[in-house]
Parts: sequence; structure tokens; C-alpha cells
Amino acid sequence: MEEIQLTAKQAAIKAAYGEHWDKVKEHVDENGGCYSSKISPNQAGVNEDKFEIDWYPWNYWAPRLIRGISHNNGWTRCDERMPGKEVKQIHYCIEGKYGGKMPAADLAYSIQKMGAETFTHWKPYIPEPNPIY
Repeated sequence: MEEIQLTAKQAAIKAAYGEHWDKVKEHVDENGGCYSSKISPNQAGVNEDKFEIDWYPWNYWAPRLIRGISHNNGWTRCDERMPGKEVKQIHYCIEGKYGGKMPAADLAYSIQKMGAETFTHWKPYIPEPNPIY
């Protein structure tokens, strides 16, 4: 039987569950969580003292390692979408690590010059307001 290719998000979810994946994989949703009405951490063999989980409303739980996965902590993968014309400045990642800030228009050129596997993620730069006092 041919193995299904996982997306980067699915691979991160699988890795977060580690040894518990085989027990939970049929119950995990697209954002990596489970409803305890389907499978509780105890039923999955998860020791909450050693495996950190976050609890959400409606008895929904997920590994703490993937907190923020539903929106990827605000980051967009370069292979999924490039910034639109309305985005002027971006933060970028090189090989999944924060790389700095640049004009959004320079990202496509940078990827072309250095390779798609080098520049992996971006998000709009939003200036922080200055202190009031």
C-alpha cells in the first residue's frame, strides 16, 4: 500500500504527538487537536505530567508543541503564497528560522537568487507603536 504524502502542517502535528500518534491519528482534526469525547489523553496513553498538553473549551486538547498551528503563528509559507501588493514590508525566515525584515517586493527576487528552500516563510511587518511615557 502506498503511503500518503503529508503536508508540512500534518507532519508537524504527527511529530508533536510522537509515540502517541498511532493511537490518536484517527481522531486528530486539521489543527492537531482531539475532543476528549472521542479520545481522552488517558485513552491515548498520554501522561500529562510528562507530555504537555493544552486544554481548550469543549474538552478539546492538543500537544503544547503545536500551540498556534491553526494560523502558523502568523507566518505564511513561501511555497503556498507570496505577499500581495498591499504588503510593503515583511519579516522573513531562512530555513525556518527568523531572518529579518525586508521590502516585500524583494522576496521573489531573493528566492530566485538563493533558492526556494532558503527563504521558507514570511509575514507582514507591523510596526510596534512607540511608548506613550
